[in-house]
Amino acid sequence: MRIVLFILLLVVSTLSAQAEIVRDCEGEITINLLAEPWEDNSKTFANGSVRIAVLDYWDPANAAFYLAVMYTPNDYIEAEGRACKVISAGGIGDGYNMVTLDGLKASYDPAQGLVLMINAEKYDYDAGVAIPGTVTVVVSRATNQVQASFR
Repeated sequence: MRIVLFILLLVVSTLSAQAEIVRDCEGEITINLLAEPWEDNSKTFANGSVRIAVLDYWDPANAAFYLAVMYTPNDYIEAEGRACKVISAGGIGDGYNMVTLDGLKASYDPAQGLVLMINAEKYDYDAGVAIPGTVTVVVSRATNQVQASFR
């Protein structure tokens, strides 16, 4: 039992060290990637100026889910539209094994911006198991930055 716990802790610490990847949506997102049902997989914050959505790329099955963050930037110009970022797990497969907006926690920190805590799982291909955790997404409209981490 202790060996199993040690291996699980080692896997979790390895996954925690992997940085999430935040990149521009441009050319990446199409409407058919929005996970169904849409009403369960998309939420708005800050009076509608920030939206988070779960994307389902279907393959690979163990890493098919991503997050999209759309927001009105600080220097918003209507002709340019809202900013959009895709968040992925990084590593092999790139996506998450599972992402759910059920139980999402949101708060606002004036020093950071909007902080979203989202339940997710990363798949560890070496161990052959899904590791549960939380993706923390910080959206700063003041600096036009989106950051993400997994723990």
